[in-house]
Amino acid sequence: MKSSKHIRKPLTLFISAVIAASTASTMAQNDTSTPRLALEEVVVTAQRRAQSLQDVPVAVSAIDGNLLKESGTTDLLNLQMLVPSLTMEQSKGPGFATFRIRGVGNLGNIPNFEPAVGLFIDGAYRSKSGLGVGQLVDVDRVEVLRGPQSTLYGRNVTAGLISVITKRPTDELEGFMEVDAGNYNASVIRASVSGPLADNVQGRLSGFWEQRDGTFEDINLNTEPNEKESWAVRGQLAFQPTDKLSILVIGGYSEKDADCCNQDVDLGALGAAFSGIVMGSAPDTDPTNRVMQFSDTNTYEDEAKELTLKIEYDFDSFVLTSLTSYDDFEIFGVLDSEQTPMDVVTFYDRQEAETLSQEFRFTSESGGDFDWMAGLAYYKNDFTRGSLDAGEPTTTVGVDVLLPLFQAPPALGGLPGDASFFKSTYDTENYSIFAQGNWHLSERLTLGAGVRWFTEEKDMAIDSRAEVGIFPSYALITTVPAPVEGNRDTDQVAWNLSASFHSTDDIMLYGSVSQGAKGGGFNGDWDGRGALSVDDREFDDEEVLNYELGVKTSLLESRLTLNANVFYSEFDDFQNASFLGLNFLVDNAAEVTTSGLEIDTVALLTSWLTVDFSYTYLDAKYEEFSTGSCYFGRAPDNPVANTCDLSGDALPLAPENRYHLGILGHWSVASGELYGRADYSWTDETETDNALDPRGVQDSYGILNGRVGWRNDSFDMAAWIMNATDEEVVTLSAPQTLFGSVDGGRQVYLNDPKTYGVTLRYSF
Repeated sequence: MKSSKHIRKPLTLFISAVIAASTASTMAQNDTSTPRLALEEVVVTAQRRAQSLQDVPVAVSAIDGNLLKESGTTDLLNLQMLVPSLTMEQSKGPGFATFRIRGVGNLGNIPNFEPAVGLFIDGAYRSKSGLGVGQLVDVDRVEVLRGPQSTLYGRNVTAGLISVITKRPTDELEGFMEVDAGNYNASVIRASVSGPLADNVQGRLSGFWEQRDGTFEDINLNTEPNEKESWAVRGQLAFQPTDKLSILVIGGYSEKDADCCNQDVDLGALGAAFSGIVMGSAPDTDPTNRVMQFSDTNTYEDEAKELTLKIEYDFDSFVLTSLTSYDDFEIFGVLDSEQTPMDVVTFYDRQEAETLSQEFRFTSESGGDFDWMAGLAYYKNDFTRGSLDAGEPTTTVGVDVLLPLFQAPPALGGLPGDASFFKSTYDTENYSIFAQGNWHLSERLTLGAGVRWFTEEKDMAIDSRAEVGIFPSYALITTVPAPVEGNRDTDQVAWNLSASFHSTDDIMLYGSVSQGAKGGGFNGDWDGRGALSVDDREFDDEEVLNYELGVKTSLLESRLTLNANVFYSEFDDFQNASFLGLNFLVDNAAEVTTSGLEIDTVALLTSWLTVDFSYTYLDAKYEEFSTGSCYFGRAPDNPVANTCDLSGDALPLAPENRYHLGILGHWSVASGELYGRADYSWTDETETDNALDPRGVQDSYGILNGRVGWRNDSFDMAAWIMNATDEEVVTLSAPQTLFGSVDGGRQVYLNDPKTYGVTLRYSF
């Protein structure tokens, strides 16, 4: 550990939380007048076996289906409201959404860049996190594990993971239908049915359909962009041939179709001048008013399929689990590249991928002095982006009447109708072996250790031909003189050590040291600094060493849980992603550190009132990073490489303070229950530009959501509001695609505006 300065403040706050927990425990022992009320036990599978949340020596947040429903959290994008350590960003479409935990994550626009925060659905890893963004239907709970989880979960996850566990088929018939109606002409239908199909066979079928009008205004096209429509269906079959053998088959299909997700633009001088000429009036230059003036509406479509097969056999002393997963997706997006009223360059983003994974896991029975888990896993992903067929261009030049005013001479290219073609393939194959053991030295003390070894091979091939360039530099940027091919192999080891001690039946102290690993790769995108060689495109493996101390408590006769932890993580060769205007670039920051404090507490104040609160203090910074991107107007520290030294600067999208407060009340009314919930989330100011442009700083803000309704065993009727104060929040900013490097124009992505509506639900 470099210096105690990174953990001094969070450690002080952590010690205060431990003292508060001990004091509350003493008070509880002396309080005999309190009526017997208790919070329900939360069971999680964070360590790949069922355990009480309060007994797991891991920093984990668990949001069950009831909390998701009562808080109106119907989409993974809204989950960050409830988990302050978690942030999410979405740019060109749902498939480009990514997650960050403790300030660590990556840009979703780089499709072959594997995430530091993994998404697992019913235990199966999903290669593209954004495809999990959508309606949360039939979800039993969502677990958010913070810190490196490479030992038990593999597949990188150096920052943490999100695990979505859906409800299983049931022995008795049950189901529901739910309808939402809201402003922006929003409509959502969710439905599920579950029950027995034959002896020892159960099934479950769920799905949704949603649509919403646009939340932006395009004053050039006279349209309202950012509308969306999507639907999905998911089926499960559960077989129990014998008492020892169980088989679960899960299949899903989804489609999304939208003219989204459009940016607002902060025009520079050149972009504003051309926009003013085209519009015949002063251009809109407010980047947060949800008003745009594009020549064409951005569109996004995706189609995704998944299949999971889980087989378990109980050998009495251990359980063998086989988990097989297959998924594939196709994405097609259209982007107005110059983001102005001029019809200059249109970008067509085509992607397709197939993924196959297999894991065999051996898990001992719980309850003895020693429990263990061991297994082996295989993962293969084949990804293609660009001109999937020879006749499909990546970019085309429009025929705007103003082209002759600024178009390069014909000898340099740039005639209307010209096009460029680009194709990138990226194949990954990974094998791993892992083991985890826990020694229960006494009823109160447990020691744990785990290790995973993996070997990985990646193959990359890029073929590009450019037939056009509005400016000579554009032709240079999009042209790769010859096909580029690369191959890299890596072997890495991840491990963890942990200890937990129950000082009382209600207080557990724990500590852990863990090392996570993330394989390197290649930049498969265009090159904004000229044609790169294979060596120039390659970036190295990432490693992280994480130290953590925590306390988990169940106090006041289980009416209060108070959990807290401090952490310090040191990343070597941190894989950093930047947007350079026309392309993305991944390189390695020599050292990045993150440290902080996390607190989660839930209190059952009375039989009718529950309060939950969570808080994160975060210090995330580049300790050593001499090859960062330069924002417009900043002189490069290295003029030859055109890079800037970001050493000592805070990471983007990593606010120092965040907290969430939730209040739930319920009262018996008219043979049912009246309930209401309010959620308030506050976020400190944060930098939203990966090049750390000062113009990208988002001021601190708060988001308020509310829901009130009446329910009984069959019916639930509620009214709700999200972002009640209509806060305008920049979630991500970057250089304007075509003009950003010329005049400093910027593009920004915004949160959803205020939305409200009603929900009707019938359950049986």
